Amino acid sequence: MWQRATRATAPTYDVFMVKLDAFGNEQWRRTYGGPEHDIIDDFKQTSDGGYLLCGTSFVPGPTSFDFRLIKTDYLGNVIWNKTYGTAAIDFSRSAIETSDGGYAIVGRSDNGTDVGILLIKTDANGNEIWSNTYGGIGDDEAWGIAETIDNQLIITGQSASFGAGDQDVYLAKIDLDGNFQWFQTFGGSDNDFAFDVQAVATGGYVVGGSKELWRWRLRRLPPQNQRQRHFGMVADLWRRLRRMGHLHRPNTGRRLCLGRLHPALQQLVR
Repeated sequence: MWQRATRATAPTYDVFMVKLDAFGNEQWRRTYGGPEHDIIDDFKQTSDGGYLLCGTSFVPGPTSFDFRLIKTDYLGNVIWNKTYGTAAIDFSRSAIETSDGGYAIVGRSDNGTDVGILLIKTDANGNEIWSNTYGGIGDDEAWGIAETIDNQLIITGQSASFGAGDQDVYLAKIDLDGNFQWFQTFGGSDNDFAFDVQAVATGGYVVGGSKELWRWRLRRLPPQNQRQRHFGMVADLWRRLRRMGHLHRPNTGRRLCLGRLHPALQQLVR
């Protein structure tokens, strides 16, 4: 479990991670951060039993924000702590451990004219191998990343450059060397958003996200594209809903589509 921790000495944020046992008893807690704001958007357990925390750090200067990636051991002790960025304002959204032993981080890069998809690949020690920006003339943003069964990268998010609506869900496939493979959009005339993606053992993908009407969407894409399910409710207060569609696969083998609801709407769905 992670959260932001406010420092008593200054109005800035650090990253706060707590390890609990199966009964919810605290085992340890750790705080991470630099001299300025540090915010985490994603964390995962790695193959060595440690943890990978992905977020954004405020960096004084014209670019202001950079990607941050923190690798810890199984007790939460920092092994390495790295920042990455371009000449633009960069926000990371998700990171994964890759089959070559390194890591991949994805997010958005805002150069002041438009927003592009920023993907960074590192080695096992967090050293940057390559960094690529993808997108069109509109705002394109990445939220989710996974590795495919053929050991390539699949990323998802929303695109204003391509598709049928103002913003449409997209899937983009990129190999571990950063070479672009293909790009596909999904959606209608409404705004569609995607926040997480998982590869399916049969070769397809599952994407979790939401529509402008803010029903939760769980969608299975080719080669098994027969099912599309919406969960939730339509509300005039859709702008109060944030980042629905995180995917989780428990030991049952089924997938959960998770999100969060603004307190103003909780009474409406009880």
